[in-house]
Amino acid sequence: MRRVLLATTAMLLLFPLFHIPSTHLVAEEPQAEEAPIVRSKMKKAYKPFLELQTFFVEHEEITSSEEQEELERIVDSLEKKFHGVIDAPKSKYRDIPGFTSTLQSLNSLFRDIKGGLKWGNESWAYWRLRALASHCITCHTSYAPKMQFYDPEYSAENLTPFRRGEFFLATRQFSRAEKAFLESAGSPESSADVLTSLRRWLLLSVRIQRTPKEAGKTLDAFYRQHEKNLNQYEKEVILGWKESLRAWEGEHEEDSLAEAERLLNVGLRSSDLLYDEQDDIRVLRATALLHRLSESKTQTEQDRRRTLYLLGLSYSKLPHFFINELPDIYLEQCIREYPNTKEAKRSYRLLKEMTTLGFTGSGGTRIPDYINLKLRELHNLAYGIPDFDARV
Repeated sequence: MRRVLLATTAMLLLFPLFHIPSTHLVAEEPQAEEAPIVRSKMKKAYKPFLELQTFFVEHEEITSSEEQEELERIVDSLEKKFHGVIDAPKSKYRDIPGFTSTLQSLNSLFRDIKGGLKWGNESWAYWRLRALASHCITCHTSYAPKMQFYDPEYSAENLTPFRRGEFFLATRQFSRAEKAFLESAGSPESSADVLTSLRRWLLLSVRIQRTPKEAGKTLDAFYRQHEKNLNQYEKEVILGWKESLRAWEGEHEEDSLAEAERLLNVGLRSSDLLYDEQDDIRVLRATALLHRLSESKTQTEQDRRRTLYLLGLSYSKLPHFFINELPDIYLEQCIREYPNTKEAKRSYRLLKEMTTLGFTGSGGTRIPDYINLKLRELHNLAYGIPDFDARV
């Protein structure tokens, strides 16, 4: 089903000021005046999130009323903690593209999960809960990415290497996440395939650490150690990443919108219509740069609306790295913030194309009426058409 238009998406643990209880702070950026308030609330959210991981390990599915009651208790606790984050004073992150949208969808997410549990759709609710770490990861590799924390009281050894890596990345324990994802990628018994694990590791290397030389050495060592176990497609992808990391070492990256556009032009191979691959690392670098630029208080309106569109475009090209809803968030925000502009029109065309594709199958295209209604609203905003209410 199609992304954010279904209004069932949110981010768990999405605020970047995550402070884990009884832990030692590894690194911390200077924060806005209201940051300690939010950190305190996020600190309280860590415990129920930790309980959720334990529940996943002990229960592959919900098989009794007692298990359902326990899960409902954990979800209720998380919902209450995140109400505090939503209601916290205005944060410096609220004006950053995409951030407010994810906060606003948080209540919808918990309503959906609780509704599924209440009305007998436990398997769907359980699936939604299991996917939440991916939402956390998307946000925590976008906002204040240098900040990380460490919890010495929980090593997550009861989780598989991949789940362990996701837990650590979702809670901003980046060094431990890196080790877990590399372990997952090299393990024949891993719950995730090689490239899925390495893509998670790349997020750390490209969007957070931004150290191409060290990343290249790590990837070289991994390739030499596991080459005999890789299929030809996996080898081809990894060799492409290695080439891109080497090229990055020799480039001087400027913090400018023009540089982000250059990275996208090269990364998406837009100059070679016969080339069927894209350079994921350059596209990831572009997204990281666009996020940094969007945090600037001096960014002009013209640059901001172009940044919104380019973020939506970039994320539409990275479905293996991030949640599916991400492109829609930025494209819709561009349309609503800057209606009747060139960027709004481009955003609508891309959003319409993705939505149509998402609802197209062997029986043709069938877009639900309520989504068509929203698309019409966005179309009229994008093209500056008055949306008259037909009701009398």
